[in-house]
Amino acid sequence: MHWVLTFGAGLPEKFVGRLRTSVLLAASVLLAEHVEAHSYFKAAPGMTVDLAYERSIKHGLEYVHVIAARRGWDTRKLHVVFDDGREPAKYQEHTLVISILDTDCSVMAQGIPHQWIEIGTGFIDIRFSQRIAALLSELERKATAGQFP
Repeated sequence: MHWVLTFGAGLPEKFVGRLRTSVLLAASVLLAEHVEAHSYFKAAPGMTVDLAYERSIKHGLEYVHVIAARRGWDTRKLHVVFDDGREPAKYQEHTLVISILDTDCSVMAQGIPHQWIEIGTGFIDIRFSQRIAALLSELERKATAGQFP
């Protein structure tokens, strides 16, 4: 299936950005619904459910580093962890903590649905991407202002 869209044909520039965002969000939601409906994204043949869950968490951590690198962060200085302080289990909603190594500067997001993380190798759910970007912006503000807890 291929979709071809021409953005902004005849529209003022201020509407083009909103249109892109709306289309990307809609496409992300459709892809997430597709992932939920098809179990082949959740566990590859020969892979246990536990291994698939662990792999999706690992991919989620990698996605944070990818987005941080795109924003110009030195990813070697970041510490990223899901469900810090929670007992080992398969959670449907996660807590994400991003911190700067060797400092007390950190940010946290709660209530991240697991389906945002397990969308598939090579794809980052736009809602997860936006949440990460907001966290990185908040972390940057804290770091530059010296607001470490």
